[in-house]
Amino acid sequence: MIPSSVNRDWLIEKHQLFDLIANLKEKACDIKPNTTTSQKRYALAGVSFGDLTTKMLNGEISYYFEQNDKQPLSLKQFVPVFNSNDVTDNEYISPKEATVRLGVNINAIYDFIKLGYLESEKRQVNRTPRPVKMIPTRSIKSFKHHYLLTREIRDIKTTDIVEVSGPEIDGCCVKVYSISHLN
Repeated sequence: MIPSSVNRDWLIEKHQLFDLIANLKEKACDIKPNTTTSQKRYALAGVSFGDLTTKMLNGEISYYFEQNDKQPLSLKQFVPVFNSNDVTDNEYISPKEATVRLGVNINAIYDFIKLGYLESEKRQVNRTPRPVKMIPTRSIKSFKHHYLLTREIRDIKTTDIVEVSGPEIDGCCVKVYSISHLN
């Protein structure tokens, strides 16, 4: 019996449950994942338990079997593997990666975003169910082309540069300069 407006529960015959458990056991991988909260991670990502079980049976999601002798018919014995590694995307980088590329701290990156010197987009990544701010690499290139940071102005005549951002100007935690002929 499947859920309906009258009955919200699934009713499964015991032999069907034995068959399901045996089928899942047969298809389980041998490598134990380093997390036991995978079911919750999938739920937060919008995957229902029924869909998760179906995907496990179809081989779309890897899972590990951890026997529970006290509850041999429990589906909690099957721990799905949640891949939290993000696919490398050459078009976007994280704020942490931007700190390396620009040589500033994370607070400066968020100031640059807030003040409009860098663009950002909320994008879906594997490591969290919520979208996170990602910075287009073209925005980093544009920043490097149009602006200079304090360590970069040492060999430039001070008459050729203009401070466009900083603690005294707009509250940015680092000073940002522009070459005057670029303005």
